[in-house]
Amino acid sequence: MNHLIPPKRLTGKARKKALESSKRTTTATPEASNKAHDVEPPSYVIKVKEFISLAEYIVGSSKALVKVPIALVKVLDRAIKLRKQFSSAAGESAGPDEGHAYFLAILEKTREILKPHSASEMADEGLHKSSTETGPPEAQEQEEISNVFDNLDLEEPSQEFLDAPGIEPAPPTAREEPRPKYEVETPQTQEEEYLAAHCLLIDVKNIRHFLCGLWKNSQERMDLCAVSVTVNTAIDFVRELELDMVRRFPAKTSYQSIIKIFYLAQCLHRGHNPEHKQQEGDKFNLAVYDLAEDIMLPTWNVLSSLREVIQNGSVPQYEPGFLGHRDRGTHWHQKSARDKIQDDRLAMMEAFPDLIMMSMMTSQMPLAEDELMRGIRQMSPGKDIPLWLVFAAQCFLDAQHELKGDISKGHDQLRNNANSIRASIEQNLKFHERLRIVN
Repeated sequence: MNHLIPPKRLTGKARKKALESSKRTTTATPEASNKAHDVEPPSYVIKVKEFISLAEYIVGSSKALVKVPIALVKVLDRAIKLRKQFSSAAGESAGPDEGHAYFLAILEKTREILKPHSASEMADEGLHKSSTETGPPEAQEQEEISNVFDNLDLEEPSQEFLDAPGIEPAPPTAREEPRPKYEVETPQTQEEEYLAAHCLLIDVKNIRHFLCGLWKNSQERMDLCAVSVTVNTAIDFVRELELDMVRRFPAKTSYQSIIKIFYLAQCLHRGHNPEHKQQEGDKFNLAVYDLAEDIMLPTWNVLSSLREVIQNGSVPQYEPGFLGHRDRGTHWHQKSARDKIQDDRLAMMEAFPDLIMMSMMTSQMPLAEDELMRGIRQMSPGKDIPLWLVFAAQCFLDAQHELKGDISKGHDQLRNNANSIRASIEQNLKFHERLRIVN
């Protein structure tokens, strides 16, 4: 009879070696398998000089008839139009790799290649627009945006559609390979920085102009609470625009870094020295006040001075009248440039302690926090002030400019809305207090 001899128990180094060998031969866990699929997709940068060859490849494809989307054609038209305006002002000429003018020539050639393959709806738009159009370009673009849904018909769903059975969810499929990411090359030149800052500040100016119109209308036919929510949303939108600027130009992380080149170039273009001061204590050349006001430079000067008095855990004190009194008898738009600066300065200094106190409360309690208080809470001495925070403070001042003596009207409407909500709840409770469920 054959006897089975049990294996000898391993000890010491032999046992350790066997354990390590068994670990190496084990199969991968589901978590490890998932991590293997979580691979970052490859990223490619498309250089500007490759635009033409890519456009030729698209229109030369024999697989299917290529139709260039309307959105792409409009983007090309707007980019070419804007860069032509910049080139005419700068007096550039196209040449080999000469930055802005070279980029403009590439865009025009790309559009020329794609033009025959554009969608038929573009026949009377974009590419074939007459150069004799009347009205400013900004008004035309706003008209297009405001009428974009005019041709849509609103239809009620049919009963057959409402009674249709639900769609079964598709069974899970194997994970697809991640698609590569394509990014356009961003030339890091002063011309591109100026153009990007120009476009950003124009957008911010147009948003601000729209919000001022809402404040004017709020005195007659619009609810101030709705206007306030719209303003808060606009501030968040401006922050996204600024983040997009930072992604393209990582060095532009503050208001001052964004407007520097633009402000200097505009002052020199007008024939003014940006460093000149009419009086001692002036923060900038008041000869270009309209330019400074458009880019919110006076508001940034006020915020930068208030930033230095912030201390953790304490509320700065300001005695009304210490630095003067506001002229509330004259409309803000009728004041001189120097008086406008002083009025905005006093308005921000009077409100700043309350803003600091509210930001401290919202950081410690679950209270609603608007974008202005959020920005004030993030301020600290020496810290850069972002563009969106300057815009938020400017919206606060613009509201006072437009509402004038009705600045407390917002609080009154908010209180009336709160009273209406309370009365509705109390009425509902009173109606149900004597109701009983009968079996």
